[in-house]
Amino acid sequence: MSPRRFWEAGEKHPPIDSLVLPRPLAWVTVGDDETVCLLNGYTAACYTPPTLYFASSSLPPTYVDSIAKTGKCTVSIATRREMSAMQKAFPSKKRYDLEALGLKQADKRDDYPRAISGSPIQMYCTLNQLVDLNSDSVMLLTIEKFVVDGTVLSDATEAMRARSITAKIDAQLVAAVTGVGDILNVMTDLRSMPRPVPQQG
Repeated sequence: MSPRRFWEAGEKHPPIDSLVLPRPLAWVTVGDDETVCLLNGYTAACYTPPTLYFASSSLPPTYVDSIAKTGKCTVSIATRREMSAMQKAFPSKKRYDLEALGLKQADKRDDYPRAISGSPIQMYCTLNQLVDLNSDSVMLLTIEKFVVDGTVLSDATEAMRARSITAKIDAQLVAAVTGVGDILNVMTDLRSMPRPVPQQG
């Protein structure tokens, strides 16, 4: 049933509401080169340890190969601070020169790739799993260190791993940017969507 006919039938929520989800955006850096990729859509699992996961096809193949080889990458949350850079990089799955996008790298932290300095939240990650699917694969990253506006929230300790903080950080972002199709959106508040209800008959 189309959304319009669903509404005309007197239902409260068209099923499409449960299918069109904002996709959070983030900058991903790997290795030591000065390039970056805009990750269009990831999920933060609120488990122990905190984990990010997304389809490998969301990144350039060279990035996937590099993460698989080195086991590390850095994810920098995209906000309106980098809107002009995102407008150039979205929604393609290519690697970009930092200087061309007007982005700068943050200071080096341990042996992880450098984060994007304009991002208020940076996550230093190690590869947990690379799960092969029929036509794609899923990359699972363990978040070893959170940096919020330049301050380390927690090092890779058991105390950090015991807390479910990934979702809390995502929920408290100010002006986080998401994408749906070819459109960029700035999130200003939290929203919930109804669960899909099976149709009778």
